Amino acid sequence: MASAFFFPDPASSSNLTHNWSEKDVEVASIAAINFSRAFYESYDKPADRLPLLAPFYRERSSLVWNGNRAQGIVEIGEALARVPPSKHEIVAVDSTPMAGTSPPRLLVTVTGIVRHVDPSKLTSQTISARSLPQHTTETLPTTSPAGTEVEYVIPHSVISPMAADAGGSGKNRGKEMMDEATIKGLPRTFVEVFELVANEEGTGNENPQPGYHILRDTFRFVG
Repeated sequence: MASAFFFPDPASSSNLTHNWSEKDVEVASIAAINFSRAFYESYDKPADRLPLLAPFYRERSSLVWNGNRAQGIVEIGEALARVPPSKHEIVAVDSTPMAGTSPPRLLVTVTGIVRHVDPSKLTSQTISARSLPQHTTETLPTTSPAGTEVEYVIPHSVISPMAADAGGSGKNRGKEMMDEATIKGLPRTFVEVFELVANEEGTGNENPQPGYHILRDTFRFVG
């Protein structure tokens, strides 16, 4: 029994493959690029986020945001309203058509960097940056008598250790000058996976480049 589990019949592996047409691949690629661009541009407009994102979801849609689940338009709207103003930088988009669906459902995986901003500190300049570099410059208060401020360039690779370290040794003095709000405002890596369904699915209508809405949306921070 064990050997059968670990060494399955090679003939059965043919069921795990699917030959996609060039049309399906083209639809998946174009739809994923257009979707991700429109979705995150809408997401990053704090004043208009909810009305702009509403058309992406349906009543049957579900959202899991870093472990917190929402089902349906109302719950998803409430969940998204609790997310602070944001700025996303997309690093990679992967799109895979799902076998047995026509127009093909798409499994879209987006990897990127996001920065969330305390709404009380939100300014037009804060959220208008077009990109988030791996090395970010933070202005942190110092204890100098003159009350001046100094800019520290903090490598993204050391943000997590700094935020997690509760010690007060000399090597972590940079961390001592960072309050909780500053730490939460630093860039974080995220992965978001969407299952997209064509608006025409089940209608019998054919569209060379169908529009898509979200069936399932799963967002999580990495690290």
